[in-house]
Amino acid sequence: MNIFLILLETIIISSLLYYFLHLKTKINIKFLYIDNIGVIIIISITGIILNIITIIPLWFIILVCQPLLITLLAFIFTMWRFWRTPNRKMVAKDNEIVSPADGNVIYIKKIKAGEMPVSVKGKRISNLKEITKTDMLSNDCWLIGINMTLFDVHKNCSPVNGEIILHIMFLADFFP
Repeated sequence: MNIFLILLETIIISSLLYYFLHLKTKINIKFLYIDNIGVIIIISITGIILNIITIIPLWFIILVCQPLLITLLAFIFTMWRFWRTPNRKMVAKDNEIVSPADGNVIYIKKIKAGEMPVSVKGKRISNLKEITKTDMLSNDCWLIGINMTLFDVHKNCSPVNGEIILHIMFLADFFP
């Protein structure tokens, strides 16, 4: 009976946590299945071992230990995904552009020469004044907005042959 309670509680708390992350950060739903299953297995085994080999009461394991361990392990998995740098081979042809980042393209806008570009994320609009300090706006260009969640690789790559002269990242996007 204790094993069933520990397993059930781990499944419920971990699944709710990952579902909340999916709703809040728009992470890919696959992580609800991939990372969540890992958290459930590891924390369930840990809770069962704690119940069997220690004198810690079951109520303390269920109300305190399990939620803390689930949160800690989910955080560790998230940070592992955030900081990883997978080796990738770009397979773009001569006139193709590859995405410079993981995540979802949220907009592609044409910017006229001299026009003030803005970034739109949700209901927040930010002027990209840094670009106006360069000669990048002397011609028409395209502005592509990519939303990255904590589960996306945050290593950006060059989408075409060339040199990156300006990369803009809004820290305010991490703090709603």
